[in-house]
Amino acid sequence: MGFNTSEVRQGILKMDLEKITEALFKQSSYRTLVEAALEKSAQGLIDFDEALSMVSVHTD
Repeated sequence: MGFNTSEVRQGILKMDLEKITEALFKQSSYRTLVEAALEKSAQGLIDFDEALSMVSVHTD
């Protein structure tokens, strides 16, 4: 995975969350939490309900 790019490192050094986020979004290996959870479920590593619980937003 290419998470440790120079853009990401610069964002970390400057403690610039926006720069870090933008740099990560540009990477081809970037996946949302929903995508990652559903992929794990499809691979049989976690069940579907567990995948949903990982990405659910609780409004209670």
